[in-house]
Amino acid sequence: MLSPQLEHFEDFLSIPRKRKARELDEQRKVSRWSAVSRSSSTSEFLDAKAQDTKLDLMYADTLMKGMSEALTEGLMSRKDYDDACHKITKYDLKRRQEYVVLKRQKKLVLEDLDGMRPSIEKREDAYASVVVSKVMAASAKQKKKRFNQSAIK
Repeated sequence: MLSPQLEHFEDFLSIPRKRKARELDEQRKVSRWSAVSRSSSTSEFLDAKAQDTKLDLMYADTLMKGMSEALTEGLMSRKDYDDACHKITKYDLKRRQEYVVLKRQKKLVLEDLDGMRPSIEKREDAYASVVVSKVMAASAKQKKKRFNQSAIK
């Protein structure tokens, strides 16, 4: 779900960008609704969540481009721009990590979710639990890896 902190940045967007942002927002809402209500299998649910995450990333990208235009046109101060970019980038990073996990580790996430056997009502909570643990594990592995020169010799 998009952070409410980011939605107010739409006010700075030009008319065409605002229109695109609203179209993406509508697609995101439909995607979220279908992820919960229409998906009968766990695989369909994960596909819908991946689509939802992709739409969030596109929305964040549209906001970033709009912020850049607003700064260039003088509609936004540098401080507001920096604040907006920081919040959007932070949000974008989290969603990008989730998207990477969903795409690269779909089979593992699917197995974990199927192993939990959540009811349709509890599927969202189970998904959050599994994906958060996978993102945290992936983030920890990336930070701990060091270059081992002796392995090359």
